[in-house]
Amino acid sequence: MKFNLSALIILMLYNASKIVKASYESNYNLETENQVPFIEAHDNQNATVGKSVSLGCIVHNLKSYKIAWYFNGVLLSLNSIRIINNKHFSIENPQPNEWILVIDPVNTIHDGQYSCHVNNGLKKNINLKVGMPPVFVGSNDTHVIINAQEKDNVTLTCEAEGSPPPLIYWYRNNKLIATGTQLFKNNVSRYNSAIYECVARNGIEPDPSRLFKVNINFKPIIHLMYQFADYQNNSNRHILNELELVCQITGNPINSISWFKDGIKIKDDHHNRRHRFYRNNNYRFVPTYSPTDEPKSILKKKYPKHVSIQTTHHEKNFRYISKLRIKNFDESENGNYKCSVNGFEGDHSKSLNINELRSRWHLDEADKSLILKKNDKYSQKNLNILNSQDSNGRIVQTSLMHEFSHGSKSNLTKSAEMIQGTYNTSNSLKIINVYIYLFIAIILIRTPEN
Repeated sequence: MKFNLSALIILMLYNASKIVKASYESNYNLETENQVPFIEAHDNQNATVGKSVSLGCIVHNLKSYKIAWYFNGVLLSLNSIRIINNKHFSIENPQPNEWILVIDPVNTIHDGQYSCHVNNGLKKNINLKVGMPPVFVGSNDTHVIINAQEKDNVTLTCEAEGSPPPLIYWYRNNKLIATGTQLFKNNVSRYNSAIYECVARNGIEPDPSRLFKVNINFKPIIHLMYQFADYQNNSNRHILNELELVCQITGNPINSISWFKDGIKIKDDHHNRRHRFYRNNNYRFVPTYSPTDEPKSILKKKYPKHVSIQTTHHEKNFRYISKLRIKNFDESENGNYKCSVNGFEGDHSKSLNINELRSRWHLDEADKSLILKKNDKYSQKNLNILNSQDSNGRIVQTSLMHEFSHGSKSNLTKSAEMIQGTYNTSNSLKIINVYIYLFIAIILIRTPEN
């Protein structure tokens, strides 16, 4: 009896669950039938020319309705079937209620309004904005060379198109200097020579760029100077002498630099070079040899005659420094030395007469008079220093030579000041020596004899 009661209870519960389930399914189907379809999609999308884009349309509660895609009012597809004869468009249906319109590749003509339609009158508009990266108009050259002269007006132009319209940015040494399609440089100088870069940007990569190398040409300015090292020893005079001429050129362009002696081109021996250049570009002579007492015959074999030429370019200052060095210089090397430069508007040169290893230092009377004329405050006594053969006279004459080599005959104050300074120092030393001797004499006089 107990068994029959339990079975009856289980049967009643089972029937009750079936009734509840049937009631739930009936209510769900009724609710679903009464639901209205709706579309899920983005309002706006962006695309880039040359790439692909996917426009998604998800329809909820679709039931037996059909889906269609339109572009600016033109029918593209119905469900998963493409209607328009255009291979740029295709339809994907990854889910029963999802239709994706794929455009590949995108072009500017695909910019516009797309619509996802349900055949019950429901639709969703999607605005597609097609962007195009910047492209330069005209020449495709990425490197342009511009040649101009000082005081010219120079205009650099960069025009580009794209969607949205790009902006042009101008850079020099990686620093932004201007914006716009043109960069103007009026009354240019040599310091406007540089590499300028224009970059077109509209927010869509890549950003194209173009380099402009601007060369401002001007005639070369030449400074020619020299230094002579005259080593002497007890047994031989003028052993291991060195002559170094320095040709400093400022100009653009500089095509070639040549050295000539008495009209004959000098060739480089191509070995045993020893030159130094300093950051401030000031000329300084660094002798190779040191004074020695070795016999002349041994020295000549140990240190043979050698000619070397070395040129360095300091691009920032448009400066070239060419050095001609002659080791074991003798009187046969005296003559006219010329530094010849081929640059803007042809050949240019400057020459210097070398007359070293003489028995006596000598300055022309015209040169002496010029110093005194341009510096009236210095007395005639300074000529004694100019004529002297000691180290003081040589220092002063070397300074004077450098002034002349720079073409500075109208500005010889440096040499004149050195002359006056040497003269004053010499007189001061003489006075000090007199006082020292006088002091010693007084001490000796006052010292009592034992």
